[in-house]
Amino acid sequence: MSVLQKKNEKAQQISIPAMISCYLSVTEPAIFGVNLRYGFPFLCGMVGSSLAATVSVSFGVTATNIGVGGIPGILSIFPQCSAS
Repeated sequence: MSVLQKKNEKAQQISIPAMISCYLSVTEPAIFGVNLRYGFPFLCGMVGSSLAATVSVSFGVTATNIGVGGIPGILSIFPQCSAS
């Protein structure tokens, strides 16, 4: 939404900080400040999450926990595949 509304100053004031917090795994500002307000990014987020989950499961990605998301979530992924 930051790219789609780059000429709207008010939308930029909400979407840029929400985007930064999402990268650090705090998604509430983006969900309630941007996604639910416009609808389109919420739908895109659901589709993108389902595609990412499908790819992760098909490649057998495993993690040590489920509490960390965003960019720090990469740290919780096991470095070796433990496929049975």
